[in-house]
Amino acid sequence: MFKSLLALLLALTMASPAEVPSGGVKGRVFSRLDKQAVEHAAVVVMQEARKVASVETNDKGSFQVAGLPDGQYVLVVT
Repeated sequence: MFKSLLALLLALTMASPAEVPSGGVKGRVFSRLDKQAVEHAAVVVMQEARKVASVETNDKGSFQVAGLPDGQYVLVVT
């Protein structure tokens, strides 16, 4: 009985892999000078001095990056 229960617990543990919490970031990029949306700006997501992801803003200056593991990031926009 004990061996069957142990085997069942091991099987359940192996069948449900640990989920890594993830999130994302989204926003809009505006010009500091005229307060207009910036189209096609490069948005780079950095963590500890390494590039994690990059996207380009759309025609309304909006961007979205999904699937980032929990943590602290720096956004660099050019």
